[in-house]
Amino acid sequence: MYFFGLFISAILPVIVLCFFIYFKDKHKEPFSLLLKMFLFGFLSFIPVLVLEICFELLFPTDGIQNFLIIFLCTLMNVAILEEGFKWLITRFLGYNSREFNEVYDIVVYSVFTSLGFACVENIAYVFQNGFNVVALRAFLSVPGHMCFAVIMGSFLAKAKVASFNRHHSLYVRFSIFSFLFPVLFHTMYDSLIFYYIATEIPSVLYLFFFFYVVMLFMCFIIVHVISKLQLQITTNSLKQTNKDIPSSEISFCPVCGNRVDHDIYCSSCGKKIR
Repeated sequence: MYFFGLFISAILPVIVLCFFIYFKDKHKEPFSLLLKMFLFGFLSFIPVLVLEICFELLFPTDGIQNFLIIFLCTLMNVAILEEGFKWLITRFLGYNSREFNEVYDIVVYSVFTSLGFACVENIAYVFQNGFNVVALRAFLSVPGHMCFAVIMGSFLAKAKVASFNRHHSLYVRFSIFSFLFPVLFHTMYDSLIFYYIATEIPSVLYLFFFFYVVMLFMCFIIVHVISKLQLQITTNSLKQTNKDIPSSEISFCPVCGNRVDHDIYCSSCGKKIR
């Protein structure tokens, strides 16, 4: 019963967040695709773990009390590896999927991939440290992985819109941002924790919680806004839902995602479309 309790406590926060993201989607994604994203994220833990062990020898963080060094080492041996595998899975399985026809879809895909990774990581930490880490990981680590995924998915959604609008420069920019920003947020998150463990300076802990709360609040706002858009962004779906408007004349704002049929500027955010 003890090990069963550990297992349930490890996977419960993952399940809760998966359902939260899933039910924000008005037009539900196929279960088979979401399961695939989750399983690939789950399995990515193995190569990431192997690479992190190797990179830890080159970029160690233990015993270091210089924040800049900790930040750079964390960037190299944690954030780039973990977010890199998540990005590759989301980009090639989710972004290229025929089911990706609404701006919120890719957020769902990226979160399921990230929470698949977070699930096995949480199981490993909880079985190694017991119930002592359950609450901390449930309220910090697992939601943290979700936040990194939301940031990734929001930029991939913008990249999809830019691609549909044939804005190649914006497509490239948002594609880069979809990898860069999750990496930077992940690096800052872990670096503050490692720096506090090394120095035990109270103000560092306060700064970490401030950073975490702001990131969490920002990501919930992103989820709320994007999930409300529910915009169709593929040519076929547009032809079905907008038969009176030629598909070549339908455009979407690359910033906020709102549809702009004939306007030069987006009426929602003011972005110049043409």
